[in-house]
Amino acid sequence: MVLFPNLDAFELSAINVEKIWLNQLPANCMQNLTHLILQGCGNLKNLFSSSIVNGFVQLQYLEICKCTVLEHIVVIEDLREGESNDILFPQLNYLTIEDLGNLKRFYSGHHIEFSSLKQLKIEKCPKMKAFILTNISSDITAGKDVEKMNSVENQESTNGESLNVSLKYLFHASIARSLLHLEKLYVENCGVEEIVGKEESEATARFVLFPRLIFLKLWTLPELKAFYPGAHTSG
Repeated sequence: MVLFPNLDAFELSAINVEKIWLNQLPANCMQNLTHLILQGCGNLKNLFSSSIVNGFVQLQYLEICKCTVLEHIVVIEDLREGESNDILFPQLNYLTIEDLGNLKRFYSGHHIEFSSLKQLKIEKCPKMKAFILTNISSDITAGKDVEKMNSVENQESTNGESLNVSLKYLFHASIARSLLHLEKLYVENCGVEEIVGKEESEATARFVLFPRLIFLKLWTLPELKAFYPGAHTSG
């Protein structure tokens, strides 16, 4: 059974469900969905699981606002040996996450791609310390990946404050370099110290950040120390 195979736009507002999607959706269930908007879903902790998110291959517009208990947009699940937790949004052009008071990060895994992203808006997410959990090595096995990720998550306890000081940049450099089409970037009221974090093994050669960026707004970032601490050339 395929549900809503022709659904193009989906909006939920003030719906107090704890889960929107089952962990296993029918194949091609949301194959044509291009617009997804969630507002005021007060009991939702996660939007997508890693097992279903890559089925939203046509998603172009994603907006999530005022979901007060939401902690992750995409949450990683236990992986079987040989499975990948890489997340792809190949068609996503516009992403807005706003007024999410408990959001820790977009994705609790370590690799995500937005090859078509043009506009990114992150506002009023005071507990957000990183976009994804990029301090996990990409070459460790699935079981160890989940174990290490949970270890880091468990450190985020006391009054919701992160105890892991390495998770205080919005993007890892490898993610920032992949945002080749980004034109507008808004970051407001977040707890990050850097917008782009420096790679430990990064060479001294400069590279271009956001070559198509034409609008940048950084507002009310009390912990911000640098946009990017390494050598770079801004687009």
